[in-house]
Amino acid sequence: MTVVPPPDGVLAYLTIWPTGGPQPVVSTLNSLNGIILANAAIVPAGSGGAVSFYATNTTDLVLDINGYFAAPAAGGLNFYAATPCRIVDTRKTPDGTFAGPIMGASETRTFPLSQGPCGISDSAAAYSLNMTVQPSGYLGYLTAWPAGEAQPQVSTLNALEGQIVANAALVPAGTGGAVNVFVTNATHVLID
Repeated sequence: MTVVPPPDGVLAYLTIWPTGGPQPVVSTLNSLNGIILANAAIVPAGSGGAVSFYATNTTDLVLDINGYFAAPAAGGLNFYAATPCRIVDTRKTPDGTFAGPIMGASETRTFPLSQGPCGISDSAAAYSLNMTVQPSGYLGYLTAWPAGEAQPQVSTLNALEGQIVANAALVPAGTGGAVNVFVTNATHVLID
């Protein structure tokens, strides 16, 4: 989800929960300085497959759905936990497939994650990733998607004030086990 608070506004927190259940006392996303901010969340489906939202302050909300979890009998996939491992770090030298250089404005780069140093299985159908940016300044957004597919019109994360930002992302494996990453402005990208 992405929140777009009004100019000079703040958003203490946004909460998402399964419809029909009690509202939990948790925050799914906070934008205390009122900037446009994205965050990923896995939310169980509630009554009628719906989820509910609560915002402490006025904000526009953009909601992108990346997929859903189905029971294994319904053709769902199994989740295999991996030891946390940094697979991409564009700050590293020498330049290479999983290293530098810094990504430039409006650049798309393909990362063949199944061929990286973390020992991910070639049969992986999707990845549970942590995406981090260290921008040179303003970063409109970063988008990640399966290689070989069209770029979606969604943001995985935003860093409008040039701050270091991290966000979770579930990304299907694309052609050759690769994922594409697009950035609107120059930034280093780290993928765990």
